Amino acid sequence: MRGAFIGSQAFAREFKARGYGRIVNISSLAGQNGGTATGAHYAASKGAILTLTKVFARDLAAFGITVNAIAPGPLDTPMVHRTVPADRMAQLIAGIPVGALGDPAFVANMAARLCARDASFVTGATWDINGGLYMR
Repeated sequence: MRGAFIGSQAFAREFKARGYGRIVNISSLAGQNGGTATGAHYAASKGAILTLTKVFARDLAAFGITVNAIAPGPLDTPMVHRTVPADRMAQLIAGIPVGALGDPAFVANMAARLCARDASFVTGATWDINGGLYMR
C-alpha cells in the first residue's frame, strides 16, 4: 500500500506537469474477497490499493490522468506454485470457474492497454482477471 501511495503521488506530480498520464495499480482478488490463501495483512493492503485507486482517479481526472487497478486471481506463476502445495493445486484449479490458472502475460497486456492514450475514458476502475472467482 505504501509503495502504491508514494508511487502514485510521485507520478501524479510529473503527469500533472505534462497534462497527461496513466497510473495502473496492481491489487489482488484478495483485496475484494478478503483472501483465502493469504493473510489479513495482504488482503487488507490490496483492498486499500483499490480504494486508493478511486481516490487518485477522482482527484487527477481533471489533469488528463487516469488511474485504474488490476485485481488478478491465481496466476500460473512461481509464487502461486510455491504458495499452493502440489497436492492441492488440482483442487484450487477445480474451484476456478474457467478451470485454469490465469496467464500473467494477459495481466501485463491489460496494464499496457490501460496505459494507452485512447484509454482516456477509463478511470477509477478495477479490472478483475480471476477466471470467474469474483464476479460483479
